Amino acid sequence: MEHHDITPQSDLEGILFDESAEPKALPLSLLEHITSGFSRGEEIGNGGFATVYKGMLDNGMVAVKKLFGTVDLDEKKFSEEIRCLMKAKHKNIVRFLGYCADTQGEMVDCGGKLVLADVRQRLLCFEYLPKGSLDKHITDASCGLEWRERYQIINGICDGLYYLHQKHIVHLDLKTGNILLDNNMIPKISDFGLSRCFDENQTRTIASKVIGTMGYLAPEFCSVRQITVKSDIYSLGTIIIEIITGEKGYADVANVIERWSNRLEKSQPDTQLEQVQVCTEIVIECSDFNPARRPDTNNIINRLRATKNADEFATELKCLSLCLLGKGVVELLQIADMLPDRETSSDVEQTLIIGWTEEKQKILSILSESITEEMVILPIYGIGGIGKTTLAQLVFNDPQFQDYTPVWVYVSQELNFSQIGNSIITQLTDKIGNISTKQMLHQRLKELFFGKRILIVLDDLWEENPKEFDKLKVMLGLGLGRKVVIVTTRDGGLARKICSPAVTPYKLETLTVDKCWTIIKQKADFEDRVDQEQLEHIRREIATKCGGVALAAQSLGHMLNGMTADEWESLSEDYIMQLLGMFFLEYSKDPKSGEMQDRDVTFFRMNDLVHDLARMILAHQFNDKGSVGGNKCRYALLTDCSNPLQFSFTSPANIKALHFRDCSNTQLRGSAFSSAKCLRVLDLSECLIQNLPDCIGQLKQLRFLHAPRIQDKMIPNCITELSELNYLNLRGSEKILALPESIGDMKGLMHLDLSGCTGISELPVSFAELKQLVHLDLSHCRVSISEAFGGFTKLQYLNLSVEHSDRRLPDVIGNLIKLSGRLLGSICTLSNLEHLDLSGNRKLSSIPTSIGNLRQLHTLDLSGCHRLKKLPNSMINMVNLKVLIVEKEVRLDESMRALLNFVSLPHFVVYASSDKCSSNINLLEPTNPDKLTIDRLENVKSTKEAWSIKLIEKQNMKVLTFRWTENAERFVDDKDVLEQLVPPSSVQILTIVGYTSLSIPDWLMDIRQYLPDLLELNLLNFPKCNTLPALGQLPNLLELDLYRMESLEEWNTAYNTGEGGANGLMFPKLEKLSIKQCRKLRIGPCLPRALS
Repeated sequence: MEHHDITPQSDLEGILFDESAEPKALPLSLLEHITSGFSRGEEIGNGGFATVYKGMLDNGMVAVKKLFGTVDLDEKKFSEEIRCLMKAKHKNIVRFLGYCADTQGEMVDCGGKLVLADVRQRLLCFEYLPKGSLDKHITDASCGLEWRERYQIINGICDGLYYLHQKHIVHLDLKTGNILLDNNMIPKISDFGLSRCFDENQTRTIASKVIGTMGYLAPEFCSVRQITVKSDIYSLGTIIIEIITGEKGYADVANVIERWSNRLEKSQPDTQLEQVQVCTEIVIECSDFNPARRPDTNNIINRLRATKNADEFATELKCLSLCLLGKGVVELLQIADMLPDRETSSDVEQTLIIGWTEEKQKILSILSESITEEMVILPIYGIGGIGKTTLAQLVFNDPQFQDYTPVWVYVSQELNFSQIGNSIITQLTDKIGNISTKQMLHQRLKELFFGKRILIVLDDLWEENPKEFDKLKVMLGLGLGRKVVIVTTRDGGLARKICSPAVTPYKLETLTVDKCWTIIKQKADFEDRVDQEQLEHIRREIATKCGGVALAAQSLGHMLNGMTADEWESLSEDYIMQLLGMFFLEYSKDPKSGEMQDRDVTFFRMNDLVHDLARMILAHQFNDKGSVGGNKCRYALLTDCSNPLQFSFTSPANIKALHFRDCSNTQLRGSAFSSAKCLRVLDLSECLIQNLPDCIGQLKQLRFLHAPRIQDKMIPNCITELSELNYLNLRGSEKILALPESIGDMKGLMHLDLSGCTGISELPVSFAELKQLVHLDLSHCRVSISEAFGGFTKLQYLNLSVEHSDRRLPDVIGNLIKLSGRLLGSICTLSNLEHLDLSGNRKLSSIPTSIGNLRQLHTLDLSGCHRLKKLPNSMINMVNLKVLIVEKEVRLDESMRALLNFVSLPHFVVYASSDKCSSNINLLEPTNPDKLTIDRLENVKSTKEAWSIKLIEKQNMKVLTFRWTENAERFVDDKDVLEQLVPPSSVQILTIVGYTSLSIPDWLMDIRQYLPDLLELNLLNFPKCNTLPALGQLPNLLELDLYRMESLEEWNTAYNTGEGGANGLMFPKLEKLSIKQCRKLRIGPCLPRALS
């Protein structure tokens, strides 16, 4: 690696705050200093190859990625990663600040002998993104991120990937865990450890081995190790469906739109539903097994841009606001509706007609087909700046209407019938119309319209009142004669309301990147430049910045005219320039206020496009308290739960949903929410709640309250006055001693979570009145349950589990430990119950036969019920049972197992039926347990059915066991089965028993890549296997057990670092090592270090 000057801390801070600065070499001592010696307290992430630490500077924070130094560090790969990072500078790619390559000789203990080994330190330094990785924020479509945020993230990832592919970089490890989010939820692609930087004419390469995260890797990479840009496209499809549904590899793609349709914003459901549909179509195409049929990033971006509305552009403008604030350009950014005179005319600028020929012909064809109509009104609609006026001008001036009398009227925001009427009169008579009364105006129009064929364009209509449309139609329909009326508007709903029945409103789609470039090229006088070839490689990148909007292309073209090649390059890489450079900004004083309140205000003087953005952002201004507000704000996210709400909002009464984030060290005060009288949703889950303020009772419209971990002994009685409340979560409030006696007054309560409220010993009598309960969680509680429990007939979810490890609990804790027959009998009357959790009830010895009445039950959890030995045969009536979690000792009737299609967990036994060509292992596919044993794997009948359970996607799993029966006949070779059962990366304890193949599958050979968090590994009874994986590379392995590996002859515990034959350290954390009945095994050069 080339030598570079070493950078002190002050220079690192300079790089951090100057986005144009180049990454530099950093000294190891500096990175050690800012991470407190790489202390565990500063650790923010841990992967298969590195640990990431937070670095504290005097004026900011950075992230330091430290590659594990005890393994064979591939210098070529490290250099390749740096090379990719140095080339990648984009708003959707994490900023690379510097690197460190340091090698030190250290004496290390190897089997009691000191050996000099080269310990190499390889580190990378990046910007710090406190929101972490995308996978931590993803939930299903029923909750979590709104569609607007998800769509913004999808667009950002696609923009970043497009940039990488333009730079000939294949990322090769795209996954939600490698997408980081900044404070504005802008995604940034990270982790280029596996990336490949292609030569300009290179299109493919072959990898030496398969490395990456299963589930995201393209099929051709897994099978033949082929790498192309289409490998990233496959990963992108997996990421997008995960963002949309909350699930990786979601199978029922056709159901995605239905899942979202009920959740989308009422203000624009059509646009957002179209976006969901387009994203879903993109996912299907990206997931094609044939790489040639997958779309490229340019195709994807164009399709996403076509569905992008003003709100999405507004999100980008918000990011600009924060960038300006951070750079000190302004102290406070406000956006006001300060439009200049935007009046249009019928004269079309010839340079603007690019790209509209096809659209013009479609409009003319529609109007020709309506020739018999006395009056036809055809609206043209689309987002601002897209070219509606230009298209109307082209139709207006077309020879098809040479026999028509033309009239052009600019309408704008106020629908003034007098102005429209007088404008028509002026153009038809060449005399200025100035009629003030409605009757005289109509009479004059009737006279002028009589017997004429008239073409009328009403440009830029905003009115939304249907009654006003009727008045407008009446005025235009006066007099006998043929009238063609073209209306341009931004509002699709308005277009449909005013449109004539004989035609359909025409939606103007965004321009393609090629058309945008044609406009830019013309405005920038590109053909006259002598450096065209030099700029050719970035032209599409610049054209993409227009978002398919004609006005943006014009503005960019004007700006680029006269710029040098370096300035073009700068524009293509600088996000701030992307928006600032469109002539949309002017700095001025607020004309509506006499003083500036010690703050400069930046206003946007807008043309067609930015006007839309400003209208949206007016309702969501950002201020320096980290809040989102505005007079019309309905949904608010705050980072301080101690300040009065009025400090952040001028009209808190408009707020409907309020969420506090990152307030775990800030004590909640009632004034933080009390003034939001119309609040429907209040989420206090990230607040420090010493007590729940009494003012909670004032929120009469509240329907959702999430207030966990309350530190007080009581909650206010006034909470029962919240008659509209549907959801109440008090989880983990272990100090609460009792619920209000009148809790039964909360008649609408449907979801109640009291899990971990160990201080409550008895429920109030009125608790039985909560008849609307659908979800009830009393897990890990000491509470006794009233006999009226069976009255909860609408209950679908019931959790009465007990925490096994809680030694403070006595042997008998009310009815939750010694579940009485009467209580169980009551539970068995809950005919709508779908999920029942009785786990951990150590006194439970039998289940009543009446449990068979629970015909809707899907999941039954009886784990930890050690006295329970048998289940009743009546369970054969539970036709919807899919998941049964029981201890291994519980006997299941074979007839019941044969008739019911359920999976028994955590100990699952594979059965092969003689009259079928498959086993029952497919039942594991919908499950995601934390522990799983798959027993009798010899009964698996094909590799396809082993693959079908998608084991690698079960990221909830921590403990996993594979077991074959000794000497049993196999349908499929053990290696072929195990090859398809790739464990999820979340597994911490892995046990494999009875494996009889000679070699082991690829994922086990490369176990560190697949199971980076593995703590314990047990390989038992491997009689034929003669190879071991590189176990010493497992960075977190604590326990290793090798038993009856009779064919294993040699195990080399050292690992060559590649430099002068020096050996690196193995098993850095091993505490326990057990090797038994491995008679041929020879270990060298020394036994792995372990405490026992």
